[in-house]
Amino acid sequence: MLLPEACAGCGATAGHVAWESAGLTVAGLRSWDRPHLCRECAASVLATPCVRVLDADEDEPLPVVAAASTSARLTRMVGLWKYHGVRGLAWPFARALTAAARAQPGALAAAGSAIDTGTAALVAVPLHERRRRARGYNQAQMLADLAAADLGLTPARAALTRTRATAQQARLVDAAARRSNLDGAFAARPPAPGQRRALLVDDLVTAGATARAAAAALRAAGWEVAGVLALGVALARADGAVGDGAGDGHDDSDLFRA
Repeated sequence: MLLPEACAGCGATAGHVAWESAGLTVAGLRSWDRPHLCRECAASVLATPCVRVLDADEDEPLPVVAAASTSARLTRMVGLWKYHGVRGLAWPFARALTAAARAQPGALAAAGSAIDTGTAALVAVPLHERRRRARGYNQAQMLADLAAADLGLTPARAALTRTRATAQQARLVDAAARRSNLDGAFAARPPAPGQRRALLVDDLVTAGATARAAAAALRAAGWEVAGVLALGVALARADGAVGDGAGDGHDDSDLFRA
């Protein structure tokens, strides 16, 4: 009665519209967390899977399979999840992620990956420990844990670490600055015997610098990286620039400050 559950997309309250459900409890989720998303908003924001291939001069192409192209509504919802403690959004987000993986079964192979993703380990893009303690959870790890249970894959929680704190990528507009910000920011452990394939998991992929840096660290440690599973990906426009589908990208307003 005092703290009604409101939809992060439209503001409707539970009981008045069809509602997303809770699910498996993983690290970072608590017994009192709720999904905070109606089914209509989930369907309108997260129901159009898409694929983008991140090209790089020196690295292998890195395909990204996402639940949707990034939009202003999705960016706002992810901001509430990451920076304002609306943790239960992880449940509908993870369902959208696994639906995208199932809806695009040949996307990674079509993009040039020869890896059997059916046996891949899910590797979450890590937070620096200082930021993880301040936030209380790593949102990408929550996604990886929930998606792994749904897809029948294994989350490789210790495969990748962030070795130093970095500035928030969302606040860096220049592509060179984004790349420089992540130089040497990740370290990976070699895969366990029989576990060489990896799929990265992240929330939003914009320019792709974080995904590329994480994939490079994994490959240097002996992993084969099939690609990235993400909630949202910014798609390239006809002029070659990267857009987010709404024109605002990752909002730098106070709403999204860590």
